[in-house]
Amino acid sequence: MECLRSLYMSYIIVAVYGIKLLSAIAIHTDNVGRKDSRNYSSYDIYTHLTPYGILPVDGVSFEFQVKACNDAFVLLSSANDLNSTVLYEIVIGSRANTVIVIRRKYGGKTALMTGVKAIVLFCDEYTKLFVNWSNSGRITLGNDSHTFIDWTDPNPLQIEGYGIMTGMGSNGSWIFNLEETTCECECTTNIPNLSNYTHAELLDILAPEITKIRQHLLVDNTQLSSTIRRLTSAPDDRTSSKGVGLIAVILFVSMIGTVIVIDISRLVKQSKPIWQLCRHICSKVNIGSIKNKY
Repeated sequence: MECLRSLYMSYIIVAVYGIKLLSAIAIHTDNVGRKDSRNYSSYDIYTHLTPYGILPVDGVSFEFQVKACNDAFVLLSSANDLNSTVLYEIVIGSRANTVIVIRRKYGGKTALMTGVKAIVLFCDEYTKLFVNWSNSGRITLGNDSHTFIDWTDPNPLQIEGYGIMTGMGSNGSWIFNLEETTCECECTTNIPNLSNYTHAELLDILAPEITKIRQHLLVDNTQLSSTIRRLTSAPDDRTSSKGVGLIAVILFVSMIGTVIVIDISRLVKQSKPIWQLCRHICSKVNIGSIKNKY
């Protein structure tokens, strides 16, 4: 919880004063053994990058450094949470660190699309690489001096999620470069230097700004669309919807009418003895004597 509070404070400081964020994130991936997307769910074996704040540059590119003896995997998935069987799997250092390949999985079928012989991974040294892709289906992998893979999928997949892992006996260390973020607005403050304050002091200094931001972010639950939808029915002016509603009303009225018609004949039959009893009682009563009495 303290970690989340510190992260929240970092974003507050950035929003108010424009302090730069981290420029790189390091991730360690354990050896997953002889597992890959051909036999296992990518959601279960890959490390999802988005929760780390790692997003592709312009939505189509990653630059990273990786240190592994062999089999470093990069996943490009059609699902944001990686829970999909529609994906590309790039294997760097496959077959005892001698080959780079791209696999394409669609549904339950996985196919090897392209490959090239290349030794790019080292057990004790980082290798800098990039992965690019486009909506046209072109995927490239290389470094500053050479492009190892340049392949175009004739039936490109929509890429929404990204992941990494290492396997086949190899652990991995990854470094992803992040674009430095600064406040582009004209920030105004009377505090000349924030670097000389502790976390507790920053909380006191920024308390008024934090209060303003919290008040600005407060939401009236009664005005939420989910609350309004829960209490009201959305109008639907489509002819098909009106037709379905009319049919439902006709069926409902027909069912009730049928029950009433069936019961009316039975009610008439059962009411005959009552009428006969009433006539019998009335015939025994001297109506004229009752009128004279009153």
